[in-house]
Amino acid sequence: MASPLVSRFPGYGISQVNGTTDRRFEQVREVVESRVRRGSELGLSLAVDIDGDRVVDLWGGHRDAASAQSSTAPGSG
Repeated sequence: MASPLVSRFPGYGISQVNGTTDRRFEQVREVVESRVRRGSELGLSLAVDIDGDRVVDLWGGHRDAASAQSSTAPGSG
């Protein structure tokens, strides 16, 4: 089962990370959250499929250095 992820880290490059991760991939979510907390990411979009099943689907932040364009879900833009 996927666990939802909506985290807010005020004061850093990404203010919100959205998406889901399969429980087997909780460490992926933890790494993403850690990088967000440190301000290591301006924006991200990450999707992982295994045998046709989406096990990681995360996105957040911005697509540009001016923080004018929000990141979107993987595959949506």
